[in-house]
Amino acid sequence: LDHLDAVISLIRNSQTAEIARTGLIEQFSLTEKQAQAILDMRLQRLTGLEREKIEEEYQTLVKLIAELKDILANEYKVLEIIREELTEIKERFNDERRTEIVTSGLETIEDEDL
Repeated sequence: LDHLDAVISLIRNSQTAEIARTGLIEQFSLTEKQAQAILDMRLQRLTGLEREKIEEEYQTLVKLIAELKDILANEYKVLEIIREELTEIKERFNDERRTEIVTSGLETIEDEDL
């Protein structure tokens, strides 16, 4: 958002979308996906209110990334999350068996029986 005028100028002066995408990648060190997202963005998203929303979203993502990196750096936290998720799955799907296991009269199973 800090280079808004430069980005708009680059896009406006590009002959094709591909040239604009390449220019964004090279000039602003963006990934292909980031450059495409900028090209797909509507100008209404650049108003003051939308700019604040984008900034808030960015800050939220930065916090999430920091939290996830912290989790990945700490083996105990990873194991704790796995334990919590397994407990949740167990509680969610822990019901009585719905089918009955019956032993058949066959002592051995031959290929023809299958």
